[in-house]
Amino acid sequence: MRRLPGLPDRLTASKQCAPIAEEEESSIRAEHVRTQVAAKCPECGAPTLGKKFCPGCGAKLAAAAAFCGDCGAKLSPGAKFCGECGAKQVEA
Repeated sequence: MRRLPGLPDRLTASKQCAPIAEEEESSIRAEHVRTQVAAKCPECGAPTLGKKFCPGCGAKLAAAAAFCGDCGAKLSPGAKFCGECGAKQVEA
């Protein structure tokens, strides 16, 4: 296969991008564990495992994840405005 001068080798470019993709995936997994799996009930301290109600005491928990109706970005619990686009959020 003939290579054109000045163009990067696609395999080399892929190898250079792979560590970045792996770091991003690790970061996303860690965030999930921190917010969903490792979350604790504010009432009894039991692990909530991303559920809507505490498996230990039955207390209603804050919504695990909400998304902006305009841009689709993930919202912080209780957010009244989207941090990405600024759209006012409708309370459920």
